[in-house]
Amino acid sequence: MRTGSSSYTVHGDVLVDPLENVWIERYHLPLEPIASWIILNTGGETMAEVWIPRSFRMLEVGADYVLGTWTAGRRCSSQSALSIRSRAPAATV
Repeated sequence: MRTGSSSYTVHGDVLVDPLENVWIERYHLPLEPIASWIILNTGGETMAEVWIPRSFRMLEVGADYVLGTWTAGRRCSSQSALSIRSRAPAATV
């Protein structure tokens, strides 16, 4: 007898930031502690990938922040804004 699902969704939540970049949460297994998000520009090209603890549920993406809710257990949560900083390599001349 089989248990569990034989299929999974390809992605989780999808958000759009003010610059019209699309943030797509990659599918992850239920017990994984980190959520991976890919960011696509308006041309559909991958710009970046970010990793966010699954205990932080993103609700809104700004130009330089993400707004979401931290969850600690089933009944305790708080809202927070996190700053976004680029780790892009310096341009070469």
